[in-house]
Amino acid sequence: MKAVILAAGYDPRLRPHVDQTPKPLVEVAGTPILARALSLLVRAGVDQVVIVVGHRRDQVRAEVARRFPDLDVTFVDNLAYRNTSTAASLALARPHVDGQAFFLIDGDVVFDAGVLTRLFDGGPDALAVRSVGSLGLEEVKVASDASDRVVAIGKQVPVRGAMGESIGMTLLSASTSRPSSSRSSRISSRTIPRSTSTSVKRGLIVTSPRRSRIGSRFTGGTDTDITP
Repeated sequence: MKAVILAAGYDPRLRPHVDQTPKPLVEVAGTPILARALSLLVRAGVDQVVIVVGHRRDQVRAEVARRFPDLDVTFVDNLAYRNTSTAASLALARPHVDGQAFFLIDGDVVFDAGVLTRLFDGGPDALAVRSVGSLGLEEVKVASDASDRVVAIGKQVPVRGAMGESIGMTLLSASTSRPSSSRSSRISSRTIPRSTSTSVKRGLIVTSPRRSRIGSRFTGGTDTDITP
């Protein structure tokens, strides 16, 4: 199983924390965000990782090599990271995953193992969405149509028409990752028990806000026992 981690960006809103440290290496509960993500992905069965790097990319390479010397990692440089979006980084990684199933994860997301499990359960194509709490202009919002198909993802999606916020974690099937016209994720009716605070539908996963993105308010508990 493969994973693509988009870790190229620079966020000036996080200065001075990212002046000397790239955002994916900022520590949360004593562990760099990227190290935590890689540990959880390996536990979930991922054995090949593509990491798109940009800001302070040599630091990211060195840290990954130090902590995960046996992991099959391919680094892809986005030299235009200051002027491009995560879509550009994904395009650079595309040759390494075309026609293969893979996790797509933003490099600044703190999550627990349960989210990966829910993505697997919701597959073969699944998008993790925070469906509770407030939404604003800065959130990457998700809209779906009456047939439960994802029709729009982005900051430009109107708040009133959004069903939640994309948290930056997706599972894509091999058929979806093949070069083709754009696709929407299909959703059917399947729900996890209410006690999990999670509603899961095939093609789309709506999770409780048990994750933190650096730069936003921490919204829930998370495992902190991973120190690779």
